Amino acid sequence: MMEYKIVLVGSSWTGKTAFVLRFIQNEFHDSYDPYIEDYYRKQVTIDEEPCLMNILDSCSMEEYKAMRDQYMR
Repeated sequence: MMEYKIVLVGSSWTGKTAFVLRFIQNEFHDSYDPYIEDYYRKQVTIDEEPCLMNILDSCSMEEYKAMRDQYMR
């Protein structure tokens, strides 16, 4: 099974978390804590092949920079 890493980066309050929650849960959440970095996994089918999407929803706070940099390698 192919695995893909996706990292959402950007300024606070730009919709990164809303975007990933819509993709993962197929729901729209209008309230959540935007200052927490979260990791999600979802299995999807692309061209009739199962794929695993590993998604890091990064926060923009500087103390998480090292963790985000390590994930993107």
